Amino acid sequence: MIDSVFFDYKVDLINNTQHSLKTLDIDELKSEFKGRIYIIFKYDKPKKRNFIVLETGIIDYLLQFNIVIKEIEMGNYTPFSVSCDYYSNSLSYHYFKENDNLEIYEGNDGIFTITCKYKKFKSNYEEFRKKTIYELVTVYPELKENIAFLENFQID
Repeated sequence: MIDSVFFDYKVDLINNTQHSLKTLDIDELKSEFKGRIYIIFKYDKPKKRNFIVLETGIIDYLLQFNIVIKEIEMGNYTPFSVSCDYYSNSLSYHYFKENDNLEIYEGNDGIFTITCKYKKFKSNYEEFRKKTIYELVTVYPELKENIAFLENFQID
């Protein structure tokens, strides 16, 4: 079983966008912010580390992980999918409340599976999300005026 879960990311800088970031809808924002999310797993027994690299839209995966947490908090432990994009990069999950185990997996091709304690995942993910959103609005201040971005992400 995974002892710890850590997140990091690299966003590809936007060199040239045809539109102002202020006016893009959420799907256009997903397309603009490409990059990688690294999910690092630390195992206590035996001592080892492993990781998954998600190479796609940063905002897309942030939204999907947000939905996983929201659904679990609402008591929905085994949904069909958390993404409206059923054809690529769609996350599914199962949560087992009796032992706090969470399984998140790529729903189309089974490219990866994350198995860990939900509370650890949630805590580390929320810290990662906050840091990522802060850095995105620091580098791209127009996001502070984008209605779709503000509807989906809280800016502190």
